[in-house]
Amino acid sequence: LGTPFAITVDFQTADDGTVTLRERDTTKQIRASTDEIVELVKCLVHGSTTWDNVLSKHPLVNTSSSDNMD
Repeated sequence: LGTPFAITVDFQTADDGTVTLRERDTTKQIRASTDEIVELVKCLVHGSTTWDNVLSKHPLVNTSSSDNMD
């Protein structure tokens, strides 16, 4: 409950060095380089940026593709 952000390392990380950053309350997530995500988390924690600001600069990761499989 107290974790506002989660970083996911997956198979794509091994291919291109990117990770996923997910925000707890909106469940929206973005994908970027590991270095960029670390910097974004620092800025979010210190209050120098907001999640809305992050979302305005990074495309959302589509997570519904596996949810919609028939």
